[in-house]
Amino acid sequence: MKKNLRLEQALHQLQRTQSQLIQSEKMSSLGQLVVGVAHEINNPVGLIYGNLSPASEYVCDLLNLIDLYQEYYPEPVDEIQDEIEDINLEFMTEDLQKLLNSMKVGAERI
Repeated sequence: MKKNLRLEQALHQLQRTQSQLIQSEKMSSLGQLVVGVAHEINNPVGLIYGNLSPASEYVCDLLNLIDLYQEYYPEPVDEIQDEIEDINLEFMTEDLQKLLNSMKVGAERI
């Protein structure tokens, strides 16, 4: 009788241990999956983030060049004037730096 009780207790203990091992293995697998996903996200985000500062500088340089052209050639030919209106250059020059800053903030948050 005592032997049966001890065997039954040992069996329950083995079942609990087995359940804990299975749960531990599941958590380990989940941890590895999370690390893999984080790595896959961080690599491209790091690449984007690292290129935002030079891209922002290039944009500033190009906008300054456009300003110089407008200062020294205030009356562009019709084709250029039409393109300026079509692309809404004034809005674009105001919004472009905001757009790049927003992208930088988003990349930092990720």
